[in-house]
Amino acid sequence: AEVENAGTTLPQRGTGDAAAVPALHLAESAPWMTSSILPLSPQTYLDRAATTAEDLTVLAPVVDERIREEVEQSDPELDGDYADWLDPACRRPKVRLLGRPQVWAQGSLPETTPQLAFHTEAVVLLSTRTRGLLSSEYAGLMWPSEPDVVGKPKVRKSIANLRAWLGRDEHSGEEFLVSIFEGRMARYLIPRALRDAELFRRLRVRAVARGADGLEDLWKALALVDGPPFDDLSIRGEKDGERGPGGWAWLTDANQRLDFEYQAMIVDTAHTVADRHLGAGEPELAAKAAQVALRAGAYDDVPLLDLVAACLAQEHEAEAEGYVRQLLSNSGVEREEDLQPRTAEVLFRLRRRWRDQAS
Repeated sequence: AEVENAGTTLPQRGTGDAAAVPALHLAESAPWMTSSILPLSPQTYLDRAATTAEDLTVLAPVVDERIREEVEQSDPELDGDYADWLDPACRRPKVRLLGRPQVWAQGSLPETTPQLAFHTEAVVLLSTRTRGLLSSEYAGLMWPSEPDVVGKPKVRKSIANLRAWLGRDEHSGEEFLVSIFEGRMARYLIPRALRDAELFRRLRVRAVARGADGLEDLWKALALVDGPPFDDLSIRGEKDGERGPGGWAWLTDANQRLDFEYQAMIVDTAHTVADRHLGAGEPELAAKAAQVALRAGAYDDVPLLDLVAACLAQEHEAEAEGYVRQLLSNSGVEREEDLQPRTAEVLFRLRRRWRDQAS
């Protein structure tokens, strides 16, 4: 089954040429027609931020006005969808993935057996499949320990419960859970559900396309983060009466690790924002962005290095050393030269600049 991919629209660090990004190619027009989300000279960011030349190329490609217009026109509903997400009165289903999974819906589940954990997982599963799932695929993923579950009444019953819970679009009158029949087999999807991770991705794409004007979109995206993606899946051990222990087994499929993809997306976005503010001499805001990445559960050197840079820029040397110790502890090494090459390189550069300033 097809699964959404949060990591393909914009490449992560080290994945290759920025020109591979759909519709975000390096601009070939005149300089006054181009822009980047990191608008200062590359050397400025290399001098002031915890970044590398590769980061700047991959995360902040230069784009022109034509590309900006194409990207903005391709997603005209983005601002309205973001406003709907923030509006508590909006009746569209909302699915939180950047934190503990949660669904907000206008209807209700049966009072006798609400099975909130089970139906939350079902909504998450269906809403993250861009083409939905055939009923057989849905049954196999939700009841992985029952090879003969396809066609059983409880599968149809769960879909009926989801329809009642998600409700109908107040404008069109159509149910939010859509069925498309392919022969005698139904395909289920929830195309109008709002998902924080998808809003994050769309904001990030538009931010890069807007170049220097894209910072607000990146902050809007970071504001969506409520914790580690798919956090607190202690519900794995709950039972729904028939299904037995477990749940979310589909999430741990090696080819469908949305939690890892979303976390990488958050880290790269926070790093871009930190670079932008460090380059502009705003270390407090850079630190705020890096803390979002840590709140997302990032076990990554990048946000810690951003915090080292922000602390040194504010002359908080002791605090910076605390983050360096955390880097060493995370890597299980005692010497800075034994850190990962990128980390050691960036840290050496930050220390050298700090010494130069102090002298």
